[in-house]
Amino acid sequence: HLKGEVTIVDDRIIVSTVGQDGKPTPNIKDTKHGEATMFVGAQVDDWNVVVAKQTMNQQELEDWIRRSANSLHLNSKTPFMFKIEGMLQNVDIHVINGACPMHSRLHKKTLSKAKLPYEGTFKTLTARVVGVYASDSVGSLTHPDTSIHSHLIFSNDEGNELTAHLEQFSIAEGTKLFLPKKLKVSR
Repeated sequence: HLKGEVTIVDDRIIVSTVGQDGKPTPNIKDTKHGEATMFVGAQVDDWNVVVAKQTMNQQELEDWIRRSANSLHLNSKTPFMFKIEGMLQNVDIHVINGACPMHSRLHKKTLSKAKLPYEGTFKTLTARVVGVYASDSVGSLTHPDTSIHSHLIFSNDEGNELTAHLEQFSIAEGTKLFLPKKLKVSR
């Protein structure tokens, strides 16, 4: 059905769908019986924390994640989960509402009004990111031209916790990257 985005972090399930007004809305009614088209997860008991020494665009961030993982003796050729906390910049997100807008743009397809996603852009945003780094899975776990699939966790103006798929983003200096101390990934 491709209706909404799901993120699980710290034993919490966060589900967002597109409301009648076209904005993301929390969906807390039936999180135990929902379905997901794709699920990638890991149980991470302990994290390594690396702090960004500079602002980075997404390509620089992906390179930094890979280099940081390798320096911590994680195999960057094996998918692994990561988290980011801090200031994000130039953020583009979406919440699916029947079809993936990135896939539609790539294949030059127009979405019907009933399938229009929520798409948002933020100049700056303090938030959390949960993602998977998977350099070997471009086009299956990740979209083309990226080695990460990541979701944003943020609050809307009403204080509701929401999640969305991150299409593009940069990070500010001082942002924290969390990498697992041990790998246990499920696909």
